[in-house]
Formats: sequence, structure tokens, C-alpha cells
Amino acid sequence: MSDSEQLDRVRIAHLILQERVARDTGRWDQMRACYSGDARVDISWFRGSGFDFVDASREAADSGSGSFHKMEPCLVDVRDDRAIVDVGVAIHLRTLMDKVEVLLIGHGRMLFRVERTGSNWLINHLTGIYVMDTLQPAVPGEAVSFDRERLAAYRSSYRYLSYLLEMSGRPVSQDLPGVDRPDSVDAILTANTEWLNQQSEP
Repeated sequence: MSDSEQLDRVRIAHLILQERVARDTGRWDQMRACYSGDARVDISWFRGSGFDFVDASREAADSGSGSFHKMEPCLVDVRDDRAIVDVGVAIHLRTLMDKVEVLLIGHGRMLFRVERTGSNWLINHLTGIYVMDTLQPAVPGEAVSFDRERLAAYRSSYRYLSYLLEMSGRPVSQDLPGVDRPDSVDAILTANTEWLNQQSEP
């Protein structure tokens, strides 16, 4: 691996961590600066442009929906002016469910497409692969009640997240990439590989 490729990997990994830290700490201008103008985000609760995602994240934070991301080391694959980043993540969310404070942890992988624009690397696309999630009361021993029939209808890879979001009026697509549907994971990995290997337009 050349010195320039090693430097690119470091810069790209820093970009991804900077975007997540900026989101978790409310540094919205820094978060926006991580996305290209034509970036797209496709995750559980949002589908749209990168800049609109920043605005939606700010609105969620202002409404009191607090979350933070615990990130694993980034796996970066670079081809010329494009890169794919795969990073394991645990999303921690504190919210209310029927007036009971609960803690949700969603485990998954975040997949970023990144492009070089001039001398900078910017995020072009963000999606995720969902693995599993857990939910518990913030106060140990406090009772949390569920509609068991509704809960059972959700997929195991993001069951409690689906339940909480629907309860807040934001239904979640049940067609997201998840380990409980390996074909959905293969599809997004294949699409990312094809994108990575495409020749840049002259």
C-alpha cells in the first residue's frame, strides 16, 4: 500500500468519525460539511438528501430525542477517487414509552460511499445493515408494557426500533437490509462494490 493510499484511508476514517461525532454533539455545520451536495441517506427513520438529513437530525435533537453512537474501527476500501466504509455501530437512544423512560441499543453496520471532491473526501451515500436491538427501562425494575402482537410483527433485526418509531408516528419500512434477510444484505454489498469499481466520468 502506497503512502498516499494510507493517507487517504486515514482521512476517510476521520471524515466518518467526524460526521458521527458532529451529529451526537449537535455541531450541525460540521456535520453538513461532511456531505456532498448530491449525497443521499437511506436509514430506518430517514430517506432523503444528506443536507436534509442534517436538518432532520437537528429537529430530532431539538425535540428531546437524545442518542449517541458507539463506533468500531472503520474498514476502508479505496479505488482511485471512491471509497466504501464499513463500520460497526451501537446506537444508544433514550426516550419515553408510555411515560416510562427506556433505553434502546441498536446494533448494526453503517455503510458509507465516499468520493474525493477536489482535495477533500465527502460522503455520497449512507445506509445501514441491521443486526439486532434491545430495550430496557432506564430505571431498573420499572415495568415496560408492549403490544405483544404488534411487536411480534416486526423483524428481529430492528424490532424495538420499529416499535418505538411507530409509536411516535414514524412507521419504518420492513424492507431494510438486515441479517435476518441475507439477500437484502447481499444486495447492498453488491451495489456498493459495483459503485466502487465504476470508472469516474471524464
